[in-house]
Amino acid sequence: MCVQVDALLILDEVMTSRLATGGLQAALGIKPDLTTLGKYLGGGLGFGAFGGRADVMAMFDPREKGSLRHAGTFNNNTLTMAAGLAGITQVSKLSCSICRLGTYACHTLSEGDNAIINVACFVARHTGAQWQCVQPV
Repeated sequence: MCVQVDALLILDEVMTSRLATGGLQAALGIKPDLTTLGKYLGGGLGFGAFGGRADVMAMFDPREKGSLRHAGTFNNNTLTMAAGLAGITQVSKLSCSICRLGTYACHTLSEGDNAIINVACFVARHTGAQWQCVQPV
C-alpha cells in the first residue's frame, strides 16, 4: 500500500527487534524503508537509531548540501556504542531458532498471564515479553 501512495514504510522495532535475529520484520518478511531501533541494540543503555534504504539515508548525509539534520541526545555516545557492539556481537551468534524459542516461551507464559489480567479487569496486549495495559474494563 505504501508504494501505491508513494509513502515510506517506517517500522518501529524499538520493542520488537529482539523477537528474531532480523527483528520482527525478518520474522514477518516485511522490508521497510526505514527502521527505528532502541536500547536493545545499545547493550541496554540509552540508545536510539534508525536505518533504511540507501536513497532515504542519503538525505541525512551531512556532507551533502541541503541534507536533513539529525541531532540527538545519544549522538556520539561512545559508551553506548561499545556496549551495543559487544551486545550485537553476542546476539549475532544466536540462531533464529533460539530467538523463536524465547518468543514462544514468552507467549506461552503470557497465556497464563492473560487469565490473571482478565480477572484484574484490564485489557492488555503483548508482543514477546512486552506488555501494555490498555485500559480498565
